[in-house]
Amino acid sequence: MTDSFIEELSQPKPNPGGGAASAHGALLALGIVEKIVRLELRRDFAAGLSPSTQLLDAVMELKTRLSSLREEDSRAYLRLAEARALDPDVSQVAEALNQAIECPKLMMQCGCKILILITEIGASCKRHLVSDLQVSAELASAAVRGAFHIATANTRFVKDAASRADRLRQLAAISRDAETRFRNAQDILNSY
Repeated sequence: MTDSFIEELSQPKPNPGGGAASAHGALLALGIVEKIVRLELRRDFAAGLSPSTQLLDAVMELKTRLSSLREEDSRAYLRLAEARALDPDVSQVAEALNQAIECPKLMMQCGCKILILITEIGASCKRHLVSDLQVSAELASAAVRGAFHIATANTRFVKDAASRADRLRQLAAISRDAETRFRNAQDILNSY
């Protein structure tokens, strides 16, 4: 096992920070989901079934996306800090701020997709795998909340009040969606 990201995160420097940590948490959740999907596929193949790899494909797509977002978050933060240091009224700040909001917003959306996968897998997986899916759901939910906090903190720097309010509404809507999806996953997983 390697903990290079954890080592990097613990260093007294701005990056990686909370946004990248949120993406990393989502990747941990997704790692558990991937393991369970692979176990279930192996079980189905052993039973002579022809299972669909659609879930695994979705997991791999999310894994690629979240890995990219984890790296992009650090770059977005640095661009924002550099732009604000040069001149806080320059248009570069607005673009950098947009990226610093959009990146954690996309992480939140990925977290919601992980919760959807957990619900789908939880409806049919072997009972002994349910507790792992519960851990995954907790991690995915925490990742969404973490990304929400980062995006909300960055949104407070948006100068236009109407635009700021609109962005905060969008973030709150994704957060509520994640909470609903988390409860749905828990309902399925607790029904075993």
